[in-house]
Amino acid sequence: MLNFEQFYLNTKAVIYQYLYQHAEDFFETEDLAQETYLLALEEWDKLKDHPNPAGWLMVTARHLCAGYHRHIYFRRESLEERDEIPYEEPAYNMLLMEDLLESVYNKKEQQIAKKY
Repeated sequence: MLNFEQFYLNTKAVIYQYLYQHAEDFFETEDLAQETYLLALEEWDKLKDHPNPAGWLMVTARHLCAGYHRHIYFRRESLEERDEIPYEEPAYNMLLMEDLLESVYNKKEQQIAKKY
């Protein structure tokens, strides 16, 4: 049977690496990692018997990261601090969108985002 300390030591490198790639800075990475492991600890009685606890943890980290960025975007929008697009030309807007996709998503996630 797995204990939480072993689980943390076995998964922390992967979780921190994923969050560091998707977060804006070290402090955001640390906050998201702590929140991820706090949720895992709260669910530990169920999670220790889960067929893929590391997968559960990665999905949780991914959701927390996406939710954090979504929250920041909507907060900026509510404060009317949205970035203005200087040109209405569709080709220019497409270049801006591709730059944004490259800065936020990895290659596989970019392909999914471009589909929708």
